[in-house]
Amino acid sequence: MHRWPARILLTCGLIATFLAAPLLSSSAVAAEPTRWVGFYVDGAPWEPAPFQTVETKTTSQARICNFFQNIETADDNTFTLDQLRRADSLGAIPMVTLEMKDPYDWDRNQSDYTLDKIARGDHDALLRRFARDAKTFNKPVWVRLFHEMNGNWYPWGGTVNSNRPEDFKPAWRHVHDVFAQEGATNIQMVWCVNMDSINADRDLNSSENEIRDYWPGSGYVDYMAIDGYNIGTGTGGKWRTFRELFDDPYAKVSALSTSTPIFVAETGCSTNGGDKPAWIDTMFRAIPKYFPRIVGVSWFHAKQYVNGYTRDWRVTSTPDALAAFRFGSSNGTWSDKRPTSITIRANDYSVRRNVMFSLSGTLTSPWAGDSVRVEVRKPGTSRYVLISTSKPSSSGYWRYSYRPKYRGSYYFRVRYLGSPSLGSSSSRTIRVVVR
Repeated sequence: MHRWPARILLTCGLIATFLAAPLLSSSAVAAEPTRWVGFYVDGAPWEPAPFQTVETKTTSQARICNFFQNIETADDNTFTLDQLRRADSLGAIPMVTLEMKDPYDWDRNQSDYTLDKIARGDHDALLRRFARDAKTFNKPVWVRLFHEMNGNWYPWGGTVNSNRPEDFKPAWRHVHDVFAQEGATNIQMVWCVNMDSINADRDLNSSENEIRDYWPGSGYVDYMAIDGYNIGTGTGGKWRTFRELFDDPYAKVSALSTSTPIFVAETGCSTNGGDKPAWIDTMFRAIPKYFPRIVGVSWFHAKQYVNGYTRDWRVTSTPDALAAFRFGSSNGTWSDKRPTSITIRANDYSVRRNVMFSLSGTLTSPWAGDSVRVEVRKPGTSRYVLISTSKPSSSGYWRYSYRPKYRGSYYFRVRYLGSPSLGSSSSRTIRVVVR
């Protein structure tokens, strides 16, 4: 994402039933899940506490720690090495988003950092110094170089700063070869595109700026990645689902290599204009179903000023957002189907007419977007009528009060609706006699 200077997931008693490419390893990283999560957290890895707090709150062991490092500011041989070691101490693989530009200039046009000058070796001394630090670290280092190159906001963008998309491949291959010459074989190259291709004239996904134009070849890439944010409403923005963001770039990236692992290097969801907890839940459910080659997601856990609005990408922006992320990330398979059970009970199964009584129950393994639908079939009728739809508490407890008007047998049916993205349902029914 574009970085602005401010920048520095009834039996009666009535019991529930159930609804009907290898990764790198680090000695400090726990056993491999089927899929993993990682984070960018302001201050990390220099300050470990904020990163560890996110892990604790989400109950997630982060696989990678994403941080941004400018090639110019690594002005001694310990800066990069310190960063790598601090990330490793967090139990995460360091993913260095390596920026090749003037660190004090936010202009996308920087004549010293055109792709052709990088390709001809103008910055090799800086690159070699970085490679030596990575080699000394002697553990896996993911280097995300020239990220979002199909956008128009960085000096390495293929349509800005006198660059052309065809200039990208020689520059990428040259940096890769410099690392190899220094013997930094522990560096894993992460090739990362933006979800939308945007050229210098702000044309969206034009034929002159295709994702495929930037592909340097499988021999030069260890991981493929995509960045994509739901910026929400405000100043021209709109609410976009995870699939709306990633369907097209995923298809294009997947077509470039059938074996290179793919992950989401940066993503986040705004709190402006929609249901963030549902968005997070949809992400975890959609990936195994529609994006099976995505092996992990690195969340951008920060606030950011975007298009005139402050966007709160953090997974802790609301309790419900955190609950959704915690549930999704706790299951490494990220299955779009999960065991869920409901119970229903009444405080009295024989009640008086016009006297209020309560229906209540629990929903196991709730996430923030789950809901239950309470329906009633009144005496002398044959169809159920909706009387309530509500979200359970964070512990899964739900309750509904009802005042019957007629004598006879009432049947109350409670249906688990699941998340809006899942659309599945299951029901439990209870009979209450009104005297």
